[in-house]
Amino acid sequence: MKWKVISASVRGSSHQRTGAPNQDAVDYGIAPRSEAAAAVLAVSDGHGGGRHFRSQVGSMLAVHVTVAATRAHLSASTAGVDFDGLGRKIVEAWLAAVGSDLANNPFTEAELSTLLTAEGEVSRDSVVDHPELAYGATLLMAAATDERMIYMQLGDGDILSVAANGTTTRPIAADDRLVGNQTTSLCQPEAWREFRTHEVAAADGFPVLVLLSTDGYVNSFRSQQDFMQIGSDYLQILREQGSDSLAEELPRILSEATQQGSGDDITLGMLHVDVLPPATGVPAVAAPGKPVVTQSAIIRELTAERTTQQKKFSELESKIAGERRRMLQLGLLIAAVVLIAVGAMTHQYWWPKQKIKVPDVPATAPVIAKGPAKGGKEPVVKAGPGASPIDDPAATPVAADPPPAAKPSSTGSGKWFLVLDSGHEVALTNGKTISSSELVPAETPHPYAKVKKQDSLLVLTNLSSDSWVVISPNTGKKSTYKQNDVVTLHPDMKISFQSDASATITVRKD
Repeated sequence: MKWKVISASVRGSSHQRTGAPNQDAVDYGIAPRSEAAAAVLAVSDGHGGGRHFRSQVGSMLAVHVTVAATRAHLSASTAGVDFDGLGRKIVEAWLAAVGSDLANNPFTEAELSTLLTAEGEVSRDSVVDHPELAYGATLLMAAATDERMIYMQLGDGDILSVAANGTTTRPIAADDRLVGNQTTSLCQPEAWREFRTHEVAAADGFPVLVLLSTDGYVNSFRSQQDFMQIGSDYLQILREQGSDSLAEELPRILSEATQQGSGDDITLGMLHVDVLPPATGVPAVAAPGKPVVTQSAIIRELTAERTTQQKKFSELESKIAGERRRMLQLGLLIAAVVLIAVGAMTHQYWWPKQKIKVPDVPATAPVIAKGPAKGGKEPVVKAGPGASPIDDPAATPVAADPPPAAKPSSTGSGKWFLVLDSGHEVALTNGKTISSSELVPAETPHPYAKVKKQDSLLVLTNLSSDSWVVISPNTGKKSTYKQNDVVTLHPDMKISFQSDASATITVRKD
């Protein structure tokens, strides 16, 4: 039997707001038809919390070693699956990969100091004694051969098995110990003992679709019944649209789920037979009486509804704009008639014999707003045709002193740079991740800062554990920005990067 895989992983909407990374990971392997381990799919969710500050690396290592270890184990075994042996191999391979990463990237003082501040000495000491805690992650795995289908699960998340008629079941029983945010993990002692497993022989019938998802997906649904419905939904989409179409649509489906639901990272992997059999029988419906509606149908309905609403809004806006134009034209006409009438009366009865000479006013005379601008900044200076200073006897000193030129903002065209003490420049472009090695050449490379546009302003997000000191170019005021804080950039601003990248850097805009 030939299998195909579709997968997608999206960063949670809450992680986007705080600057936290996507801590989920997914990997798979499809072997040549001649090998026993035909397909392996693995999904992992890195833990949140201060002690697990490298969990995004831990989840990535978990899925990679699981795919490799499972394929090797199944290829070497012709009898039933030794789940204990396979579980040991996976955990040992993960610990070895963690050790290798730690040897190449030892814990920094900044990482440990941040943990000490956030959770105290007990947490810091526990990570120093057991470094694998920093990489903690869950694991879900499904693998298929010609003879058997196997499932393994460590920690939270969901595995769904979907039959040809759409009936959706959980092949692995829930762990009653997992309450709230509690979960078993690869980083705990003797983790292989915590795997929950299940095996299905080919003679008993394979599912046509298997879904593996991190807990961010189920937490985006109102109920377990609604979540279980996705089995038949995705099967119907595959039959109607095909694998390639669903693969293209899946990231958008998951992004909508996290934005409207849990806010957590969401990862979904699907393992399905290459040629799906036609629908047979009646699928098990999670909610009695609830019609089977596919995700794609829901999206089409929502899109059609949004399109209809937008059309109505456009028609209403056009109607309002037309009424405004007519009212404006009528008002101008009335004003013109009144002015003509008043002018005629003035000319006939009240026009003085001696005309008063009016001094010329430069077309670019500045208009100075009275009082401080919003936020306590200097008065706003504007220029316009025929403008003149505001007539205010109390404001006489203002006119004598030319207003300062407005500082350029983070909007508009131009290139932005971080100018190091050495004179080296780091170009800032939207979406760029700045490595620590770009600021300090001898530094071990790791993500240090993120550049992006936010409300048309160019901002810099602190991805490091350092505390940045930002010096305002106007007032000289110093402000401190910690991990995940966002700095709005201004020309001539100075940023003092501490610890990993010790330097005072000037922000420049060409």
